[in-house]
Amino acid sequence: MMKIRGYIFVDVLIGLLLVSVAFGVVLNCKTNQDQKLLWAFEKELASRSASSLFMRMKKKMDLPERVNGFYVQQQGTSVVLKGCYGNYTYALEDGLH
Repeated sequence: MMKIRGYIFVDVLIGLLLVSVAFGVVLNCKTNQDQKLLWAFEKELASRSASSLFMRMKKKMDLPERVNGFYVQQQGTSVVLKGCYGNYTYALEDGLH
């Protein structure tokens, strides 16, 4: 009987380990997706479309609600992109180079 309980305990531990590894992989994939979207936005900063976003800020026009999957908020002379796992701030001057 003790031998069976030992096997059940080991099975439960292995199951918990597998669940935690799977959760870590999913969380890491979400973070990587967030990072890829951020890199795409940073590439757009050099383009005219991103500059127009910052020009709209400068003229106090409405900003789009989302850019590349990020929620956009204006804070003073900065744009804050709110992602799933972090916020990224860009100064107005960064978009005008």
